[in-house]
Amino acid sequence: MIKTNLNILLFLLSFSVAGQMVTEQMVETERARCPAPYLVAQIDTMHRQLDSLSVSEIHELFSENVTYFKGNKQELLSRFQENIDNEEKRFASLIKKYTATEEQVLIKENILPNLVNTNHLNYRDTVQAGVFFRQTFEDGKSLLAPVVRNNGATVFMLRTETQVNPFYRLNSDSEQDLTIEKIYYHHEKEQNVPIPIEGYSFPLNPMAVPKMKHVDSIQMRFDIRYLTKVDTVHFTKKEIGVQKGDVKLLQMDANFIAYELPYNYYMFYKGKVLEEAYYNKKGERLEEKFGLSNNSNNTAIAEYDERLASLEKIADRTKGIQDRQVLYRTLEYLELKRTNAYLRSKVVNKQAVEGNVDSFTLYLENRRDSISFSAMLRNRLPDKKLYDLVLEDKTEFRNKAGALQLSIPFKVKFVNASMNVNRHQVYFYKDGERHYEKTYYSLDSENKTYQKLPYTEIQFLCPAIVWAKHPEKNGLQLLSSGEHKLLSEKVFINYSYGDVIEVYTEEGTFYLLNQNGQPISIDTKTKVTAIRLEKK
Repeated sequence: MIKTNLNILLFLLSFSVAGQMVTEQMVETERARCPAPYLVAQIDTMHRQLDSLSVSEIHELFSENVTYFKGNKQELLSRFQENIDNEEKRFASLIKKYTATEEQVLIKENILPNLVNTNHLNYRDTVQAGVFFRQTFEDGKSLLAPVVRNNGATVFMLRTETQVNPFYRLNSDSEQDLTIEKIYYHHEKEQNVPIPIEGYSFPLNPMAVPKMKHVDSIQMRFDIRYLTKVDTVHFTKKEIGVQKGDVKLLQMDANFIAYELPYNYYMFYKGKVLEEAYYNKKGERLEEKFGLSNNSNNTAIAEYDERLASLEKIADRTKGIQDRQVLYRTLEYLELKRTNAYLRSKVVNKQAVEGNVDSFTLYLENRRDSISFSAMLRNRLPDKKLYDLVLEDKTEFRNKAGALQLSIPFKVKFVNASMNVNRHQVYFYKDGERHYEKTYYSLDSENKTYQKLPYTEIQFLCPAIVWAKHPEKNGLQLLSSGEHKLLSEKVFINYSYGDVIEVYTEEGTFYLLNQNGQPISIDTKTKVTAIRLEKK
């Protein structure tokens, strides 16, 4: 009992020497102060880079960092000064007086409506009107890639005649949090476990779902935060040295502007610079040429002293700590403390423009509101007998339940099945050593088999037909899209699209017809079992 108490006393004394022991409450206080949540998450995991080291090795590393900084002061000062000089030289090479004909001006527009508008409502309405996804299986993941038309102009028809509704983008300064609320797998009760999705995933990137099974549809929740009020700060050339709110004009000369403001971190917040507009004497907006933001005001020696002080504080505050979790908590606290101070420091934004600047306006965030809604996203394609999972060194085919049905000992790529690059369900290929070398195969989903084909190229003609090049035949042959079947022994020189597909042979130009004498066009998807030719 006495020995245990003595160990506890020695443990606590180590903190009295090195500094106040960091508690979880102290860490939570600094987390709450940090205005950038993404930085909190980064800092929380930074110490994991030290997992491979023992606690004594970590202390040794901290000591070596301080020793290196002190022993290489002149080298580090030269490096910091070089960075400052390079920045100054870059801008010096860009600063110039412009003649009237040299200035590059932008088309006049009202900036505020681009920042505060109803695009979030258009976005909501078009998402709820119906969005489809394309499901793929890659690297052991089931991925749902939204199929959208990123404008609000027209309805877009896929070759499958699936309609994609007009789609409106969110404003670039809007934020969205996404959650998959329900997943409806084929022939299975819905899964109701919420799955957070990165905001950038919709609408342009695939979203991962847990099971390697066909997904009929998903219910997704959208939480949107959008601008409702923007402030403006305007400076003229006569106001150098003037501070307005948190912004101070430092320099405005020729085509160069520099102003001081609080550190502009990534996430949106009140006072963040959303847009900058630079004007000449005529009030014309000038094009931007080159800019740097969040530049430190530090001199080389100030930068050195600041970094050394940070390293010394880490070594001092962690000295004597033998418990890894306490050590990590102390590191997190120190990094949060440093980050919070930095995010509240003053920095300088510098900008060179394509003309003589006479004034500029900053558009700053003031307030944002939010809306939340749910929408159903549906699989664009019907369920299939086999789904392909392309891995690094093989390709697996699974059924709707996710059970393995067929394995191919190499990575495959499927032929395009339409002009808008949909994947084919029958024909695929293996890449050769050269980019033009491909070995083609056909998949028999019914019998769960595949076979090698004698063609050097297979490409889309229409949804019902593909064309193929045979190495022993000088031209193109036509195959059924639904199964590996040659539709004619005829060899064609080329083809062209019109109301009816035209094919060229040594005998002339012909219209392409199906087995019933009906014309075949780029949109023909009804099964073709044979082809007929009609002289043009």
